[in-house]
Amino acid sequence: MIKFITILIVGIIETIFFTKWSLRANQLKAEVSSMMMIAYMTIYLLILDSIFKDANSKILIVAYVLACGVGNYIAVKNEKKPKIKKRKN
Repeated sequence: MIKFITILIVGIIETIFFTKWSLRANQLKAEVSSMMMIAYMTIYLLILDSIFKDANSKILIVAYVLACGVGNYIAVKNEKKPKIKKRKN
C-alpha cells in the first residue's frame, strides 16, 4: 500500500513536469524545456524501474496511470491562459 501511494504521488509530480515541459516546448523556450525534460525523464525511469521490480506490478501500473491523469489535469488547470486583447473599432 505504501508503494502504491508513493507511485501515485511521484507519478502526479512527474506528469506535471511532463505537461509543463510540453507547454514550454510549444512556446520554444529551449533552456527551460530542456531542464524540465531532464527532471521528467529521471522521475519517469525511476518509477518504471520500481514498478517492474515489484511482484505486484499490475496494481502499481494502475497507480501510475491514475497519477498521470491527475497530474495532467492539475498542470493544465493551473496553466496561465493568455489574455485575449479586444480589438478597437
